[in-house]
Amino acid sequence: MYSTDKVRSWVAEAGTKEARKDMILSAVPVVTAWRTAQAKAEGAGFTFKPIREKPHNADHTASETEMRAIRHFRNHPDAKEYSFVDEEANAVGYFRPVRLGEVCRNCHGDLNALRRFGADRMARTSPATPWRRWPTPPRR
Repeated sequence: MYSTDKVRSWVAEAGTKEARKDMILSAVPVVTAWRTAQAKAEGAGFTFKPIREKPHNADHTASETEMRAIRHFRNHPDAKEYSFVDEEANAVGYFRPVRLGEVCRNCHGDLNALRRFGADRMARTSPATPWRRWPTPPRR
């Protein structure tokens, strides 16, 4: 977890809008995790894709097959994994849920947290919107 001052300094040093966005996203634990998983998967000949039912990034839209996993985790909140064999596609699907924890609330529990990082556009499209009822996390 990085302080707002640290991320703000990264953003100030970024030369382009794309670099600024990348600096902000690199401070998000789940983004760093999925980037690492993608790199490892590609090296091993697998496909890794973070999926959502209604994502902000269209590349993360779940297919109907992937929606089976989302529905499984929704219906079985304690499930740690879900897998299936798709003989028609000659593929195996393996899924693990990403669950929100306390650290997620540092940004997602408060729309203004993203603004403090200098990410105004990201704050406007933040998943924090449905969680406004959560109390604002303490500042660090």
